[in-house]
Parts: sequence; C-alpha cells; structure tokens
Amino acid sequence: MNEHEKGDTMTPQSEQQCKDTKHLNDAQRIFNYFAANTDTRLGAFLATGILEKSICRYVDDFIRNGHAQVVRLGRSPQSGIRDVQFISCNPALFKKQVKQRGLFDDYES
Repeated sequence: MNEHEKGDTMTPQSEQQCKDTKHLNDAQRIFNYFAANTDTRLGAFLATGILEKSICRYVDDFIRNGHAQVVRLGRSPQSGIRDVQFISCNPALFKKQVKQRGLFDDYES
C-alpha cells in the first residue's frame, strides 16, 4: 500500500487547509491584539508569541486594506529604538485621512 491508501497521513490538500487555518487564526489574533492595544510589532510578538515576520506581513495587509493605522511614532518600550510605529486596529484612534487632490479633479469635460 502506498501512503495515500493508508489514510494515516495527511494529503497535500489537507496540509494546505491547516496552513490556511493557522494563517487566519494568527491574523485574527494579531488583529484582536491591535484592536485592544496600541503597540509596536515587537510588543505584539512578545505578547502573542507569533513570529515578528508574520506580524509585519499581517499588519501591512491590515494597513493596506484600511483596517489598521500607524497612530504615532515613538520610542519602543521593549527595545528603546526611536521612531517606532505604534499600530492600532481601533477605528476610534485612527487619524482623519485627507484625500489628496488629483491632477484632474477640477477638470470638467
């Protein structure tokens, strides 16, 4: 019998589903963390245990989609580095976005 007939090993499709589920669970945990706390990416890593590289990817996706925002720059309480981004997923803390005018906004055809 080969591996797929035994039934005790995972097929590639179910392995992919596990990876997707883990990705969604980690992304949801990071989103919930930043919804409750305004913190740095390193702070989220220390609080959640999710790899910082993954946190950076999730936060970049959140910012790109408008679900998160850098609310301030400051000194990191964990590392002491200056000008670190403090992230929040709480819309009440978001800065107002000023729409930049385009070149042809006033143009009438």
